[in-house]
Amino acid sequence: PAKLEESQDGMDSGSLTSGIARQVCIQRHPIHGFGFIAGSERPVIVRSVSA
Repeated sequence: PAKLEESQDGMDSGSLTSGIARQVCIQRHPIHGFGFIAGSERPVIVRSVSA
C-alpha cells in the first residue's frame, strides 16, 4: 500500500521559494499500470514516465 505524506512546504501560505525541485519515482504496477493522478490545486509537472 502507498503511504501518503502530508507536507508543510509553504505552498499553502504562499511562501514557497522558486527553484526548489524534487525528484519523484513513480513505480508501475504489473497489473494496474500507473494508476491515476488526482487533480490538485498545487502545480504538478511530470517530465517523463517510462516503463
